[in-house]
Amino acid sequence: MVERLSKKFWMVLVSTAIAIAVVSCAAIHVVVSTHLLRKWVNSDPEELLLDYDTASSWIPGEIRIRGLRMRGSDPNVQWFFRMEKATISIALLDLLHKQFHATRVRAEGLVFRLREKQKKTELSAAHVARLPSIPGFSDPPLTSPRKEPPPLSEREKRRFWSVQVENLVADPTVDGTSWQLTVEGEVEHAFTLNYQELMALPTQVQYESLMCISNDVGGPYMSNAQWEGIPLASLLQRAGVKTGATKIVFHAVDDYSDSIHLSKALEPTTLLAVRMNGVTLPQGHGFPARMLVPGIYGMKHCKWLNRIEVVNYNFQGYWQQRGWDDAAPVRMTSRIDTPLDGSNVKLNRTTYIAGVAFSGNKGISEVDVSLDSGQTWQPAILKHPQSDLTWVIWEYTWKPTSAANVIITVRAIDLEGNVQDPNQAPPLPIGSSGYHSITAIVS
Repeated sequence: MVERLSKKFWMVLVSTAIAIAVVSCAAIHVVVSTHLLRKWVNSDPEELLLDYDTASSWIPGEIRIRGLRMRGSDPNVQWFFRMEKATISIALLDLLHKQFHATRVRAEGLVFRLREKQKKTELSAAHVARLPSIPGFSDPPLTSPRKEPPPLSEREKRRFWSVQVENLVADPTVDGTSWQLTVEGEVEHAFTLNYQELMALPTQVQYESLMCISNDVGGPYMSNAQWEGIPLASLLQRAGVKTGATKIVFHAVDDYSDSIHLSKALEPTTLLAVRMNGVTLPQGHGFPARMLVPGIYGMKHCKWLNRIEVVNYNFQGYWQQRGWDDAAPVRMTSRIDTPLDGSNVKLNRTTYIAGVAFSGNKGISEVDVSLDSGQTWQPAILKHPQSDLTWVIWEYTWKPTSAANVIITVRAIDLEGNVQDPNQAPPLPIGSSGYHSITAIVS
C-alpha cells in the first residue's frame, strides 16, 4: 500500500514539474519571441522593412501576427508581402539569427507582389511620340521596343496566373499520339499534320493576357502567360487561301467552334499555341494546340483544336448564336486588387493601392487613381509590361490623414490615347465597361 502511494506521489510530482516547465517555457517564449521580432523590425531598412500591428505567442514555436507587412529589395527586384492575420510556426533560434523560416503558415488576406527595378533605356523618337506624358514623370512610363523574351526560370513559371474558360460539359482529354490537325476549306492545298509534324514547325514566343467576355468590371477572369506557337499565317500560306475567303473557323475535338476574320488570322501575333510558360501546353489549356488571337476575348481563343477551316461566308459560332458579339474586341479595363473592398486602412500609415490594367493588343500608357469618387485623379506607377499584349501591373502609394470611408476608383489609358469607357455596362453582348471602385474604411 505504501509503495503504491509512493508511486502515485512521484507521478503527481513529476507531472506537476513538467507542467510548470511547459508553462515557464511558454511564458519565456512569449516574451523572447515577440521581443526579438520587434527588435528585428526595421533593423536593416536598406534590405528589409518589416512592420506589423500586433504580435503574440502563447504556444512555443508559434507566433500570431496581425497586419504583417514586409518589403525588401535586391539589385534587380523589389517585393512586397502582406498578411492581414497569420499564425506562423517558427523556431526561436531562427529569430535569434534574424531568420524567418516558417514551417507552417495559416494566413488570411495574403498579398504578394514583385516589381522589377526600372532601368533607363534608349527609346526611339517614334515610340516616345506614342506615349502620353504623366505629370511628375520626366521619362516615358513604359519600356522601349520589345525584345525577344528571355527563357523563364522555374520560379517565374510558378508566378504566372491562369484562368480557364470552362468547357460546356467537361474538358476533353486528347491523346497526342493519335491527334491530327487538318487545314481545309477554301484553300488550294488542304493538308493534315500529326503532333510530331506540328511540333517540328518554326515557332515564336510571346507574352499575352487573356480575358473572358463574361468578365464583370473588376472581375477575376483574366490571365497572363508566356506562350509559344506557330503563326497561323504560315499555315494558311502553306494551304493557299482562295480568293473570296473571308473567315477562318476553328473546330475543337469537343465540337465547339468559333471564327475570326481572315485579316485577323494573318496578323503576326495570331498563333497556334503548343507551349505555355515554357512547358507543353497543359490539357486544361487546350493540349495539343489552341488558338491565341490577341486583342479579342477568350471565347475566340479556341482550345483542343483539330480542324482549321477557311470559309467564304459569315460563320457564326456557338456563342454568337446566343447573342454574344462576333468581332469581340477586348474593351479596356482596370482593376483594384488591393486593398480589398471594405478593408480597414490605418490612419497616417502608408497603404499600397494596386491592381492590373488591360486593353487587349493596344497596351497601357497610364493608370489613374481617384480617392474622391472620380472628381480628381492621380497617376499610378506602372510596372514594365512583358509586351503590349499583356496586362500592366500598377501601384499607388497612399497615406490617409483623416478618418473616413473613402471610395477608391481606377481608370486606364491605352497607347493610342483612348481613355477607358466610364459608362457601366454588363458583359452581354460586347463585354463589360465602367470604372472599378472599392470602399476603404480609414480609422
